[in-house]
Amino acid sequence: MLLKNTSTKQIISFLFVLILGIVFIISGQTKFISIEPFEWTFMDLGFSNSISFFLARFLIGFEFALALLLILHLFLKKFSLAIVQIFLMVMTLYLIVLLITKGNNVDCGCFGDSVPMTPIQSILKNLVMMAMVYFVQKNYAPINYKFQTAIAIIGTL
Repeated sequence: MLLKNTSTKQIISFLFVLILGIVFIISGQTKFISIEPFEWTFMDLGFSNSISFFLARFLIGFEFALALLLILHLFLKKFSLAIVQIFLMVMTLYLIVLLITKGNNVDCGCFGDSVPMTPIQSILKNLVMMAMVYFVQKNYAPINYKFQTAIAIIGTL
């Protein structure tokens, strides 16, 4: 391993967790600011207006919840990092389908209307984020809080 010093791995892992959380906050916030185009993304996939309305808000809330779990270091090893990794994989699969069906000249909507990204750019972003999650999973020893469950439930709600 390139990094042999445990404290260096801990610092880098801590920074990666914060960066991941901030990316999810920015992603959720930029979609929330102009939510209608994000709803249209689901309508383009064939969902009805009411389901698109729900899915757009659910996904934004889910991103905020992931950010909260990461930044507050809640259940990192047991739950949060695994959910983040799965979420990134699912979004990457969606981006691959988008790339195949629509090409690379479309905005994936990953950061709402604020930061246009092509599917390939977003796939690369997701791969970097997945690598960060993997590094954290292998090298980080997070602190467990006494009231993690209560904090997670209240914060997520």
